[in-house]
Amino acid sequence: MLASFGDGVQGALTVGENPPNLKGNPGRVRRRLEALDTLVVVDIMLNEAQDADVVLPALTRVKKEGTYTNLERRIQQLQQIKTLSAQARSEYTILKDVDTC
Repeated sequence: MLASFGDGVQGALTVGENPPNLKGNPGRVRRRLEALDTLVVVDIMLNEAQDADVVLPALTRVKKEGTYTNLERRIQQLQQIKTLSAQARSEYTILKDVDTC
């Protein structure tokens, strides 16, 4: 997919990832990200993709409530232990809102 960035693919959305660290050649990944017209990043902190056109702040685990399935396929419950920031939202809420645009 990276090879299509800037050619067939003009925009990308990353959620909770630091793309340059995902592949063995961070320089190549950065160049491909720069070839995009639009890069949107949803994450709890700025990372190497901070040159994104849009950065949407997500909630950390201590601010979330709900369940998730871990890598061992076990369901685990999250309990909110910190108050929510007015700016940060869950990844689900962000993606749901993006989908309705």
